[in-house]
Amino acid sequence: GYVYGQKQDWDKAIEFYQQALEQLREEKEPYGPVLNGLGYVYEQTGQFDRAVSLYIQALENDDNFGLINLLYVCASQNYCANISKDKQMEYAQRLLSLPSDDRDVRFYKEKYPERFALAQQTAERLVAGVQELQ
Repeated sequence: GYVYGQKQDWDKAIEFYQQALEQLREEKEPYGPVLNGLGYVYEQTGQFDRAVSLYIQALENDDNFGLINLLYVCASQNYCANISKDKQMEYAQRLLSLPSDDRDVRFYKEKYPERFALAQQTAERLVAGVQELQ
């Protein structure tokens, strides 16, 4: 799915992410990164409800990519009104508590620095009480 996503072949990306998700679930393997990748594809196609839902599911599968992407979409698209204030705060604190050498943090800082910066700024503003996600 990732390769097709990089090529912006969204239909193929969805198809392959869904196949991977099915296989990983059957094998009882962690599948948070696949949910995150699928969420990213839906985000890129403007399907923000689906993207947010998948990012949250990725979080529940302990995937920090989902966390970074969720806060990014919430801030850049104002698309998180259905997330409770408590959950918003939980997600913000979780991002801010990640060590700088965390695999996911390093990946986003290197590959998607603007996305990571906005997610981090959003988390800082939430924790400071300056911002509530819409």
